[in-house]
Amino acid sequence: MVSAAHHFLIPGELRGPRQWPAPGGYHWVNLALHEVNVALVYVLGILVLGEIAPALALAAIWGLHPLLTEAVTNIVGRADLLAAFGVLAGLLCT
Repeated sequence: MVSAAHHFLIPGELRGPRQWPAPGGYHWVNLALHEVNVALVYVLGILVLGEIAPALALAAIWGLHPLLTEAVTNIVGRADLLAAFGVLAGLLCT
């Protein structure tokens, strides 16, 4: 399990001693987590629906839906992205 301290240090981009990291790295990491979640939704859609076209539509809706923009654009949204990752990965493992 990765702690909150590691999430604070992963994006890095420290501008100097005792300064806060730039927010750009957090947004890029959140975007990457969102893309991984979209891929998991796609794979889960293929397993459940059995066809590629509906699974692609399902993943597109998941990836482009306006309700999920806060999870990517806000730094705090990483908790939502990691929770979704855990649920989707858990569903794929069963």
